[in-house]
Amino acid sequence: MAKHVEMKSKYRRLTLQALFAAKEEIWVRNKFHAVTGREPANVVMEVRNGSMVDALVVPPGNDPVCLTDQAVPKLLSECMDLYKLTKSGILEVLDPAYAQDYYNENQGRKEAVEEKIQGILNHKTPIDAKRPAVTKHTLGSTEVNPKVGDICLKAKHAALSEREALERLIEQEEVLSINDFDYLVSNGVFDNVKNWARDQANKKRVGE
Repeated sequence: MAKHVEMKSKYRRLTLQALFAAKEEIWVRNKFHAVTGREPANVVMEVRNGSMVDALVVPPGNDPVCLTDQAVPKLLSECMDLYKLTKSGILEVLDPAYAQDYYNENQGRKEAVEEKIQGILNHKTPIDAKRPAVTKHTLGSTEVNPKVGDICLKAKHAALSEREALERLIEQEEVLSINDFDYLVSNGVFDNVKNWARDQANKKRVGE
């Protein structure tokens, strides 16, 4: 399960231009929900190579994503979508040293993110600019996010693996409440899901 690395002063605040000039890797994080207030969603950009158009994907969640793994620096430096999304704050530019420290503390997350990106590209899943707002409803006596209830139901009927359930929940982490995490502790089916939810609920209670 993912642990957060604090953005302390030892990490540089960098621009795309500075990273390209220094020939460093381009790492970003998806801040779609934080900026728009809407449900977390994939951010998808287009890069052009002559007449060919390829997609760059940044899934929701706190995991850093290396765009240099998806396209060569020259094409990235010419990607207008990338500049627009970083300027708007929807994509947060990260110090490569931060990304390295994050994945040193979260073994296996980089591979999980790469597999997720490949799955999105294979299914050609675009950013859903018209995605409706998430509304909550009541399961029993507890108000929970409908995605939480859906994930638990699918997990219960073996329609989702433990890894798939956890990945979907990590993507929605920013919009989940203590009630959602408490519900998962009791109804999350898988041990890793329950343990992750317990950790998240404890962090939210400490922060109150």
